[in-house]
Amino acid sequence: MNIEIERKFIVKKIPELVKSTIDIKQYYLMKDNSMVQRLRIFDNSKSIISFKQNTKNISRYEFEYEIPFEDANKIIEIMPHMPCIQKKRHIYYENNIMWEIDEFYGSNLNLIIAEVELDSENQNIDIPNWITKEVTYDKKYYNFNLALNPYEKWKK
Repeated sequence: MNIEIERKFIVKKIPELVKSTIDIKQYYLMKDNSMVQRLRIFDNSKSIISFKQNTKNISRYEFEYEIPFEDANKIIEIMPHMPCIQKKRHIYYENNIMWEIDEFYGSNLNLIIAEVELDSENQNIDIPNWITKEVTYDKKYYNFNLALNPYEKWKK
């Protein structure tokens, strides 16, 4: 069982020397008060279906399962109006901590959010200088909400 402990931050500039970059298309199949179900396509070649607990805490259950790429494409074909976000995920390490930096495009263009997964809720981390502010508890920055109410509609 996988428990994810995650904090989110707005990024002003993607740091140099990222370790890797992948393209992600993330479709939302279902959401209710307890769970979000999503279908993720990585680099247009790998697909994962996941179930993520919907909670106000930074700790949440997350279950992920790889599915055949052909099956993922069929689901998308059958459900063409699913909410979706598109992003490039840059992996970057600083002080032995992995940062996942999501550079959104499409209707969330110019939004960059960094996520860091922690070992515990009270783990201390040094905030890099390329971060502007924390948005862990600001629901408008949750990926599902960005799919329904994209950044281009409310950015300042």
